[in-house]
This record gives sequence, structure tokens and C-alpha cells, in this order.
Amino acid sequence: MSDEEVASLQAKSAAANSGPTGSFGIGKGGLDAQAMLAWAAVGLQLL
Repeated sequence: MSDEEVASLQAKSAAANSGPTGSFGIGKGGLDAQAMLAWAAVGLQLL
């Protein structure tokens, strides 16, 4: 492959992999009333 072909393929793959990045909400929130209700619904079924 020529240097131009390699550069072209690298540019295409970089453009294709430019999706969203970040934590996606991991570590956010906590145990609020809505979460407690959801855990209670699960916990009652397990009991």
C-alpha cells in the first residue's frame, strides 16, 4: 500500500469511530425515592 492509501484508510476509520464517548451516566444519581420503589418491587418478588 502506498502512504496515501494508508492515510486515506486511517482517516476513514477515524471518522467511522467518532461515536459518543463519556461515562454514560455511570456513577450518577444514587438511591432516591424512585430507585427505592424499583428495588422494593424486585426485593418483594425475591422474598
